[in-house]
Amino acid sequence: MIKYVWGCYFETRNNRFVKIKKNGYTPLRKVCEYEIEVYNSEGGISVINGKEFHIKKGNVLVAFPGDQRRSKPDFECYSLKFLCDDIEFTCKMKEIAGINYYENYDEIIKEIESIYLLAAEVDKEIVIDAKIRSVVAALYEKIAMRKSENFKHITVINKAVDFMLNNLDKKISLDDISNAAGLSAGHFHRVFREFYHMSPNDYLIHKRIESAKNLLMNNLISIDEVAEKCGFTSRAYFDVTFKKRTSLTPADFRRISFQQSVF
Repeated sequence: MIKYVWGCYFETRNNRFVKIKKNGYTPLRKVCEYEIEVYNSEGGISVINGKEFHIKKGNVLVAFPGDQRRSKPDFECYSLKFLCDDIEFTCKMKEIAGINYYENYDEIIKEIESIYLLAAEVDKEIVIDAKIRSVVAALYEKIAMRKSENFKHITVINKAVDFMLNNLDKKISLDDISNAAGLSAGHFHRVFREFYHMSPNDYLIHKRIESAKNLLMNNLISIDEVAEKCGFTSRAYFDVTFKKRTSLTPADFRRISFQQSVF
């Protein structure tokens, strides 16, 4: 789920809220949310993790939680900040991280402006979620496909993902997955990590945990059965892995989910 945090049209010129240090830059800050900025003016500099980008009209910035940022005026931009717990979505966003040029930037600006308006209304969370995904999808389609050397591997990546999703209940190895993709284990591991920014095993565990969450909401299925259906070799391993990923034991997750569904 995506949660909108903040957004506005931002202009640094004569803005009393913009603090400038003696070196002409704003103070260094740590990014707390996902940030998208679309620039509609020439000039100024944006710095992400020590790398400087000279701002051009049509540039789009994508920053991640933990990034270090500062800027040098003057520039104008449309800013959007949000939180997201969708790991596949944020992995795709990695492909457009930094600053890239987007020729149809005015279309993105219109979408962001519509998000500003929706944020002022009540019960628009699902619509805002869809709008933000639409913005990222448009950027991804143009930017990631243009610059990613690994996009030629999309077919084999999809084969591997399909194989994992169809075999969540089985014990499968890296060799099994790479064979399904038609690559050697070492080559496949590198390609998958560069594409998803995680190892095939981490992705497989993430999907097994997602499946387990859904099954745990059904009280007719025992936790031992859930572990087996999701490919965990033992109940103990399932408990440890589930708690490591969610901070809850499977039993606690089931109890809390049941309480929330009642109330």
